Amino acid sequence: MMRLGRGLLIFAMLLTIMILSGCWDRREINDVAFVAASAADKEGEGYRVGVQIPLPGQMGGPEGGGGGTSGDKSWYLDSEKDKTLRGALEKLQQRLSRVLNFSHRRVVVFGEELSKEGLVPVIDILIRAPQNRLTVFPIIAEGKALDLLNAKTPVEQLPSEMIRELASLSFSKLLLLNVFMKDLLKEGEDPILPVMKMVETKPGAQGQKEEAIQMAGVGVMKRDRLVSIFRGEDAKNLLWLNKMNRLPTVTLDYPEERGYIILQFQQSQVDVRPVIQGDEVSFQVKIKAKGSVMEDTLTKNIVNGRAVRQLEQDAEEKVEEAMKQVISQLKELKADPLGFGSRVRDQDFSFWRKHKNDWLDIYGRSDVFFEIEFNIEHTGTVSNSIIRKHIEVKS
Repeated sequence: MMRLGRGLLIFAMLLTIMILSGCWDRREINDVAFVAASAADKEGEGYRVGVQIPLPGQMGGPEGGGGGTSGDKSWYLDSEKDKTLRGALEKLQQRLSRVLNFSHRRVVVFGEELSKEGLVPVIDILIRAPQNRLTVFPIIAEGKALDLLNAKTPVEQLPSEMIRELASLSFSKLLLLNVFMKDLLKEGEDPILPVMKMVETKPGAQGQKEEAIQMAGVGVMKRDRLVSIFRGEDAKNLLWLNKMNRLPTVTLDYPEERGYIILQFQQSQVDVRPVIQGDEVSFQVKIKAKGSVMEDTLTKNIVNGRAVRQLEQDAEEKVEEAMKQVISQLKELKADPLGFGSRVRDQDFSFWRKHKNDWLDIYGRSDVFFEIEFNIEHTGTVSNSIIRKHIEVKS
């Protein structure tokens, strides 16, 4: 009996070893095409979907740099069109000798037309497949998404890496797909997304111009639809209000003195508090920031306390006016990327439950009051303006 039991044990062990040693569902790496980035555009009544696949054999060499010794591209880009997004991917797979794998995708680019129509169909397919990560960077392209993935990027090996780095540097926190989805599903708040475009480089008279990728602004969404692109100072101030501006800067122009001063704020706090009175709401926005003088072309001395305080007041007035302009534009768009509605909901849920259906009307007529306090701690290592000293010597 003991021998029989020992025999069964040995048989079970051998069977386990045989099962564990096999890789019946293996897939060799040479049979897989890892997608670094994908693009989706609206085209006619359907969609055009593109994928960017790195080519390891072309990604570097002893003399060829990022493009390989042959000078060829280090990536492959192809696209297909179908009435559905999934159908376009299946068509694309039919002419690829390797199986598409999206588990390492880091960027997904949406075309401008598709973004204006709505991103829910694309988001739906992105979150259904287990391969798709929610840590990809969602980007809106000004124009066609596919064009953005075709850009020449000599600094990076792949256009997708250039896009990812630009998105990382432009915001104080990472705007990943999971953040976009959280804002999309949250009551009383609309998402924002980075917008990028193609531009020509300016290498000088002797250089050869090339196309490059550049930040175009911030895409303001109303739920999943793009309703506007904020550019320049409007984009920076929107991010400042949203606590996403990495290093806010303020340029103070003084035409009468033919100069300007640039301030940069290394520390910034923004607090938004709703004030509910009956069926109406107003908002108190407090901004506190500490910064330094980064550039000074004026001929006056800004060392003494009175001059510094005047700079702080000038900056406070300019920023308040700019912030009010941003909020006015958002009200006209009936979009709430600052989350005013979500703050009302968190503070007084009964009020929100009563008024959430007419919230946009209440939001549109709400007053916003600012309390801004700037503190310029450093005016630079030079006590007086070098330009001031130069003029004094000449005179």
